[in-house]
Amino acid sequence: IDIGGESTRPGSAPVTPDEEWSRISEVVRRVSDEIGLPVSVDTRRPDVARKALRAGAVMVNDVTGLREGMIEVVRDEGAAAIVMHMRGEPSNMQDDTRYVDVVGDVYAFLEKRIGNAVAAGIPGERMAIDPGLGFAKDVDGNLEIMSRLEEFRSMGRPVLLGASRKTFLGKIAGGGPEDRLEASLAAAAVACWQGVHLFRVHDVMETVKVLRSVSAMRAGISPRSP
Repeated sequence: IDIGGESTRPGSAPVTPDEEWSRISEVVRRVSDEIGLPVSVDTRRPDVARKALRAGAVMVNDVTGLREGMIEVVRDEGAAAIVMHMRGEPSNMQDDTRYVDVVGDVYAFLEKRIGNAVAAGIPGERMAIDPGLGFAKDVDGNLEIMSRLEEFRSMGRPVLLGASRKTFLGKIAGGGPEDRLEASLAAAAVACWQGVHLFRVHDVMETVKVLRSVSAMRAGISPRSP
């Protein structure tokens, strides 16, 4: 379960670390302790990440790609981490969506951040990568990444995708966030076929059915065969 207390959608205003923690502290504790599910904390602030890990979370989902300070928290707390690509801050990240080669540029960023984290003492097997759909990318950039997701697997780390209900899906399929289920499922299917390992979604039941079906078709083996 991925839990976050601050919106990072394009143009969103930041909240203070104290406000962010107050929004998620009880949820993190209850999901990890009472329900017993693994918790990922979606935060870009080292202090909030440390508190969440000590409250029971096991993973940090950092949209800023493990900047200085977050690396030390993940290392010292023995946590896992999602390393995501983004430029700037959520409030201004869509100001620059130009790339020479969006996949190549994002790959180089993630490779450097993973290398920095490993050099600082975080085992590589504790990290996954996220190309950051919708974060400092325009519609064409997002679609280019979607069509070339398999290239990120060559980094040797699990790939996570967060396409669910994103704005670029509305641009190509129409409708607001509540109308993007079909496009979100299509994105999950395309990513699954290319070997993406992890999916951050809103519509869990529907997505699981799609992923189970695509995985069986890709492997040519029924998951329920005797």
